Amino acid sequence: MENLNKEIGERIRFIRSIFNEGGKLSATQFAHLLGETMHKILNYELGRAQVPPSFLVTLYKRGINPIYILTGEGSIFAPNIAGRELSQKLAPILRQMNIEDFDNRDQLYNGNAFSGIEGITYANVDDLIELAQRYTAVAGDLMEIIRKRSKNE
Repeated sequence: MENLNKEIGERIRFIRSIFNEGGKLSATQFAHLLGETMHKILNYELGRAQVPPSFLVTLYKRGINPIYILTGEGSIFAPNIAGRELSQKLAPILRQMNIEDFDNRDQLYNGNAFSGIEGITYANVDDLIELAQRYTAVAGDLMEIIRKRSKNE
């Protein structure tokens, strides 16, 4: 688990290094933007603490893909409007930094993709199927929670 926390921390540090339109933010600045403390940010980056779901949700709302942070797979950018906007702002900067295979990792936002929910574009049908399965699973979980609460009331 310690290695996983360190890997996640490295990805968070990378996100912080590009988050300000390619300019590196200090841990204090990054923490302020995300409603965290500098100490928490540094603990996440150094792998001393696990990243809580609330932090991942905050990054998602700012356009960062939580799956990328947790696994290092997929696009850096979230499949939402904020992700698309951030992708467009940072694409030239990431290319200048020679981030490997940027265009392929960021397939969700290429011009030849399908148009989807909230104006999001998807690279292929597999992306759409995966998204539909996730929404279906979440909807099922929510319905189960509602049923349990109804029984308890």
